[in-house]
Amino acid sequence: MSQSKLLLLFDVDGVVTDEHARVDTGTVERIIDFMVGGARVGFITGRSRTWLEAQLVPLLEAIEEDTPEAVLAAEMGAVRFVEGEWLVSAEHAVVGPARSQLRSLADQPKYSAWLEWDSTKEATATFEALHDPATHGHAERARNALAELMEDVRPLATRHGYRAALSTYALDVLAPSLSKAVGAEFAIDALRAPGEPRQTVVFGDSTGDLEMAVTARSMLKVPVTFVWLGQGAPPALPDASDGIALVTASEPHAPGTRGYLATL
Repeated sequence: MSQSKLLLLFDVDGVVTDEHARVDTGTVERIIDFMVGGARVGFITGRSRTWLEAQLVPLLEAIEEDTPEAVLAAEMGAVRFVEGEWLVSAEHAVVGPARSQLRSLADQPKYSAWLEWDSTKEATATFEALHDPATHGHAERARNALAELMEDVRPLATRHGYRAALSTYALDVLAPSLSKAVGAEFAIDALRAPGEPRQTVVFGDSTGDLEMAVTARSMLKVPVTFVWLGQGAPPALPDASDGIALVTASEPHAPGTRGYLATL
């Protein structure tokens, strides 16, 4: 199939990064090859725009001048890059006392070596795993700390009318209206012209990323492949999953993304 008929949607953490959240240059270069070949590309991440601008955008600037830009949706789509500027959706923001109460939970001494409050977030309230690649097992212990913190965060979030979601490197508190479906809708609307794609491939490493595949199938009515890049077994496809194929990459994280792209 011609690359111009492909629409590719990527989560970022655990998909174009390694297990320590470092963006893999080789994987991004491979994605750029597809963009140059005509594929339409969107990145939908829970990360902030500040992180994207520091870690991913400089690599994407290597694309040729006449190549369409990738669509960027930060904080699951609550923060979007539109016509040269970032826009924040108040509809999807965590605000008020809930935000300050949540932030105080990150100050507990038992978490100081494993996680921190992400002060760059503008819509979600996020606890971020700290990364220490030089220390064996640090990434796993940081993920365990996030899971433990979830026990305190969930009831507080619920009390204020929000929800908590645990991903590979972060614990997010979100407005009920916000999910990866929001970012996927934005990206697909921006990428579907000119002409409908014939195939969509979604790359993810968490259950929440499946929402991008479901959204793509609903909006485009074309075959969708969901490429699982997480640790362990992939999540089960939802009941309404006709037209969605689930594929497990040969390796987790960025190496698996790079390997799967080589098969397209």
